[in-house]
Amino acid sequence: MSDFEVSEDSSVTIPIRNLIGMIFATGIVVMGYFALTERITMLERDLHLYQSHVEQNSEFRTTWAPPPEVQETVRLSVRHDIRLDYIEQRLSQFELEVDKAIDQQFSQ
Repeated sequence: MSDFEVSEDSSVTIPIRNLIGMIFATGIVVMGYFALTERITMLERDLHLYQSHVEQNSEFRTTWAPPPEVQETVRLSVRHDIRLDYIEQRLSQFELEVDKAIDQQFSQ
């Protein structure tokens, strides 16, 4: 077939410049692989941490209830707001009645 035989005594001749270039290129590729793998690992870790924070915040948001004192304060605040609205409406009515009475008194 062919005269190509490989044995223990076979030799390869390559210029030293090419050998150094191949070693250098191999080193760069290996360093790039490890840098890329490290970056991917770091991003996956950050993503996992962010997801756990989101889950914790979501759980806190859905399960948290204010203390009873705060709930009572909110209830009283709403009640006071309703009462203030009523007082403001009544005051407006009284002002209209007073203005109307003053107008009637001066028009006579």
